[in-house]
Formats: sequence, C-alpha cells, structure tokens
Amino acid sequence: MTSARPLAPSTLRRPITALGAALLALLLVGCQSGPQSVPDGTYRLLSDASTTGPGAGDSLEISSNAVTLTSGGATTSAELGAATDQYTLCPPSGKGTARSLGSRLTINGTDYATPAIFGDCGQAKPARVTIVDLDSYNDDATPLPFSRWAEFCDVSDPDCS
Repeated sequence: MTSARPLAPSTLRRPITALGAALLALLLVGCQSGPQSVPDGTYRLLSDASTTGPGAGDSLEISSNAVTLTSGGATTSAELGAATDQYTLCPPSGKGTARSLGSRLTINGTDYATPAIFGDCGQAKPARVTIVDLDSYNDDATPLPFSRWAEFCDVSDPDCS
C-alpha cells in the first residue's frame, strides 16, 4: 500500500498564483479608470443636471466627427474637436479627457457655452455618452465636477427605452 505524500508548498503556490493573477486581470478589465471613446450611434436624453427631467424629444446623433443634437424642437450641428484637459469624468476617481464640441448647445432648456462630450464609463447599462459644459467646472463638486451635464443612452440598447 502506498501512502499519499503531501504536495510541496511550491506545487500549491503555482495554481493559486495563477488564479490570483486571472482574478486581478478580470477586475482590472471591469474597472474602467476613465471614459471610453465617443462611439457613433443614436442616443436619447436619459438624465441631466436640470430639475425638470429629461426632454421627451431630446436626441443625439453621432456619425464620425459630426454630432447632431435635437432638443426642444431645434436641431444643432457640431463637430467633435480636440481632447480637453484631464477631468474626473468617471467618479469617483476616473480621470479622462472629453472631446470639445465646436458650438454652443441648449439641452433641455439649459445653455452649454463650452460643451464637450465623452464616452461611457463602463459602469452602468445602457451604454451612454455624456455632454458637459466645461464652463461649469467646479473642482470641489462631487461626484461629477460639472454643474451642467446631460447623459444620453444608446437607443439600440433595450434598456434605453
């Protein structure tokens, strides 16, 4: 009869180390440090900083570098511009850059003098893009350091209805 010998500690450490590394990789993929790029698509207003609630017909169309906003019955066209400075865009600490939009916008009755847009932070469903007014930046505000913002959801996602 043979007796089972205990495994050497180094033999046990290899699978545990590999499992730990795999779990860490999954966590890092799931935790987005900053926003994704701005994808093409059709979006509707999901929420904004105003107290009136989302406008029923407010929508956003993004195609290549062209952005078309329909809000309050008016349509405004803008172009995706250069990246802005770093801001906290994915609270609590995810910094990133937004892309400027070349013209003033009015979203749900709120004027955005210096609008910029950024992609989804990967933390919620449905997929989203957010427009902020860089003129409304307040370093002490939390969680998002802008007092004027509008979040749009991707209408191809069934949760954006």
